[in-house]
Amino acid sequence: MKWIPVVILVVIAGFFAFVAVEYFTVSIHALPSWIPGAKTAVVGHHHHPPRGHYRKRGAVAAIIAFILLAVAGWLTYRNTRSPQASEPAPANV
Repeated sequence: MKWIPVVILVVIAGFFAFVAVEYFTVSIHALPSWIPGAKTAVVGHHHHPPRGHYRKRGAVAAIIAFILLAVAGWLTYRNTRSPQASEPAPANV
């Protein structure tokens, strides 16, 4: 039960890392529609689709992923170092 938050944090961090990579590597007009900031070419307009990448958004997504992984690592450390409640106390003989 204590590992469920760690797994959830790692999955969410993986999602943010994926979004960060998409922002850094895919140009603005080619972003998937479910990622915020996706731009599509409008029919009838003669100007070119937007070029470039969302570097600031990618950096924010990468920072969020890093923070979530750090929290998951801290929770893992805390879970492995805390004494188990089910273990009996050592008997003094």
